[in-house]
Amino acid sequence: MRQAVRHQQNSTNMKLIAITILFFCSIICLAQSDTIYLFKDSIRLSDKYYNRITKGKKEGKWLEYKTTPIHTINFDPDDNTPDRIISRYSYTNRIYGAMDYDTIAIVISLDGETFESKEYVRFLNEIPPDRYRIKGIGKYFRNKKDGIWEYSNDVGTLKSKIEYSKGKPIKDFTIFHHNGSPKYHVKRKSKRKWEVYSYGENKKLIKHDEHKLSDIEFLY
Repeated sequence: MRQAVRHQQNSTNMKLIAITILFFCSIICLAQSDTIYLFKDSIRLSDKYYNRITKGKKEGKWLEYKTTPIHTINFDPDDNTPDRIISRYSYTNRIYGAMDYDTIAIVISLDGETFESKEYVRFLNEIPPDRYRIKGIGKYFRNKKDGIWEYSNDVGTLKSKIEYSKGKPIKDFTIFHHNGSPKYHVKRKSKRKWEVYSYGENKKLIKHDEHKLSDIEFLY
């Protein structure tokens, strides 16, 4: 009887995880099809505002994202040496005019030869869909993570779902491999002590350790 109940509970938990992953993926896919617009104290995505800065502190709904830098190197067609203009486009929340840029002196090495050149850094406040990846969705309260945050991995599937209070996890959480199987299961034993179960992609337990929460910050 107990085995039947346990099996039913495990089945229910797996269904909930699958629903969560599908829901998260639908949000990510929808967001990734739109441009992010950067403002001085917020960003806009799909007609919604995120990442608000109020009196220097993070507040409200928040997106963590990673951008892909744009590099353009121009070569002289006659001798294949670099021209003196090398462009790098950087995304920033600061408001710049369309032609504003900074200039940085750099050195380039090509086939053993060294060339002096200049790099023109142009700042953009619009990030097209193919130039960013959303890493996490949640909210901040008084500059600290609060409530439920959902994170994605490099392929856009659910990496973890963690509930925070004052910037720290308050409940058990699981981090998934790319294939959806558990990678780490982090279990709260007390306010200061947490157990970490490490699994391979074949779902076999590799290691079980006990840590202070401050020692496993890389997991959350």
